[in-house]
Amino acid sequence: MIIQPIRRYYDDLICAGSVLTRFPVGRFANEQTPWDLARSTWCWPLYGAVIGALSAGLFLLLKLCGASSLLAAPWSVLCQIFLTGGLHEDGLADTMDGLGSGKDTATKLTIMRDSRIGSFGALALLLYISIRVTALATLPDRAIFPALAISATLARAAMPILVTFCPAARPDGLAKQLTGLSKDRMLSSLFCAFCLALLLLPYAMAFLACALTLGLVVLMRYQTLRHLNGFTGDILGATVCCVEAATLTLFAMLLT
Repeated sequence: MIIQPIRRYYDDLICAGSVLTRFPVGRFANEQTPWDLARSTWCWPLYGAVIGALSAGLFLLLKLCGASSLLAAPWSVLCQIFLTGGLHEDGLADTMDGLGSGKDTATKLTIMRDSRIGSFGALALLLYISIRVTALATLPDRAIFPALAISATLARAAMPILVTFCPAARPDGLAKQLTGLSKDRMLSSLFCAFCLALLLLPYAMAFLACALTLGLVVLMRYQTLRHLNGFTGDILGATVCCVEAATLTLFAMLLT
């Protein structure tokens, strides 16, 4: 009775870690139990917090060794990209190439599946990385850990919200794996992220960061339905990047 729920939580952690990160957790998977990506969404914010904490640790370690904030910031961003395999950055680039093409919906979806990067995608990545590096370089050392941990946490919680309130643009790929996502599972992910925000940030700032995240999800939903009639895996990656850039900007403005 007790072992079965624990096993489900364990399987969820392994599933989420294998999809969202480069952590070698797949070797600990139970081969007899199929993964349920939709069920694992409750722990997506936890992985965001871990990723953010590790990149913050590298930032602070470099500062301890005498590096300036301007030098430590890009290394911290690089660490986070390495930990996720550039999964979300790839989604941002593909999304901007597709949406920026000005073509019809079918052509946009085709462009987004193209592995090559276009001018819109390259510009989006350049601006995204610049915003993150500048924000981190602006923050005081005491704010680096909560800023990185919570920005990554809220970004991972944003994906289940968008999936819940937006149809899938394709019947295959990531959309197929997330068809079983219910509102209860989405709310558990959101609750987890909200609790972490309250734990690491002043209450007013935690509420403000959560409100900003929800506002960005609403905006992404509007643009997704307008251009693609539904979400894709690339859209989810772009959502993560937008939330991280926006929340880091907010923290840089309020925590300095």
